[in-house]
Amino acid sequence: MNPLVTIITPCYNQAQYLPEALDSVLAQTYPYWECIIVNDGSKDNTEEVALVYCAKDKRFRYFHKGNSGVCDTRNFAVAHSNGKYIIPLDADDRIGNGYLEDAVRVMEERPEVKIVYSKGEYFGELSGPIDNKPYSFKTMLVENPFFNSVVFRREDFDRVGGYHEYMHDGLEDWELLLSILDENSEVVQLPEVYYYYRILHTSRQRSVDDETHKRLLLAAYEHHKEVYDRHFPAPILYVHRWHDAMNRIADLEKELAGIKQSRRYKLAQRLSSILHR
Repeated sequence: MNPLVTIITPCYNQAQYLPEALDSVLAQTYPYWECIIVNDGSKDNTEEVALVYCAKDKRFRYFHKGNSGVCDTRNFAVAHSNGKYIIPLDADDRIGNGYLEDAVRVMEERPEVKIVYSKGEYFGELSGPIDNKPYSFKTMLVENPFFNSVVFRREDFDRVGGYHEYMHDGLEDWELLLSILDENSEVVQLPEVYYYYRILHTSRQRSVDDETHKRLLLAAYEHHKEVYDRHFPAPILYVHRWHDAMNRIADLEKELAGIKQSRRYKLAQRLSSILHR
């Protein structure tokens, strides 16, 4: 029996891009999917666009709710889904035609695999390949080697409690996968480009300021502290070492600036220019 894949597509005021995302779903070579479109309180014509696709293909399902942010909206979508596998697809992105077929084949043949993803490319205001670093669990603790649209198992999503609301301001994709994975988890990257990430000036990722980013990282660290302690024991010591090194560099820069202002240094510069003539 062919397993069902659920594509979850939250949409907040992105009706102009939604058709491209949904067309990429319709173009999948793997036909056993459902796409849950959730209108997160949009003020544009998201509902009109979504209902056109629901009329076109019954595998699309549409829901509307009040605005509550991406974490709650994705959790809402999964709660109304029936798929064995889940893939998030933001309303302004696209996926390649063979993504679901290749991902399902890997997941079905290898039950130990937790995540399947592909190569990716930017489009919109920036084009070119997405330079994801190779996956390792230790790298995952420091930065996200994945993009948003990865394929994971519904049972793993349920096991970790879905997207955590304390990450509602950003980095929720990374934190979810950090919850799903551990040191022994298998991850597979498909060799094809199957993910297309639209770059906009108003991108939510770009709008996360430094202070918010730091707060989110700290929240993830505290939630997964036991894991971090195994790989990065006493990280505050590294912070102190970094500050000590930066202070030494600052002292050296002051010393160099003083030397350059000294008469002896200026004389040496003149003599050096004369001797090299």
